[in-house]
Amino acid sequence: MSASSLPPDIAIDAHRAGDVVWLDWFCLPARARGQGHGRAAYDAWESALPVDITCVRLFAADTGDGRSDGFWERLGFSYVYDTDNPDALDDDDRYAMWKGVNGHTTPRPVWVEDAGDIDEAVNGPIDKNDDKNERNQQ
Repeated sequence: MSASSLPPDIAIDAHRAGDVVWLDWFCLPARARGQGHGRAAYDAWESALPVDITCVRLFAADTGDGRSDGFWERLGFSYVYDTDNPDALDDDDRYAMWKGVNGHTTPRPVWVEDAGDIDEAVNGPIDKNDDKNERNQQ
C-alpha cells in the first residue's frame, strides 16, 4: 500500500524526549480501520524516525470503538508495566506501551507491586521526611 493510497485524514503527532519519541496522537478514521491503512501509516512514520531514536512510547487510548492496545500489540508494542495487583496501575499506566526501534530491542516490562512503585521509578526514591514533597501530603 503506497502512502498516496492512504486516507488523507490520518493524523500522527509526536514529541521527542532524548532518544525516545512519545506518540501523542494517532488518529485513523473509523471508516479506514481494518484495511491496513493504520499499519501502513505507522510503518511509514516509524521508518522516517531519526536513527538515534531507540524507543517509541505511547498510551493506548480508547478509540470510541474500544481500546487500541490490540492494534499496537500487532505492531510490536508491549506494555511498560507488569503487575499481578490490578490496583497498582491507573488507566494511563495500565495502557502505557513501548517498542524498540532502529534495531533496538523493546525494553522489558517494569514490575509494579504497589501504586507508589511507578512514582518512585519515575521520580526516584520518596523521602518520607520531606514535608515539601507533595506526594507525601495527603
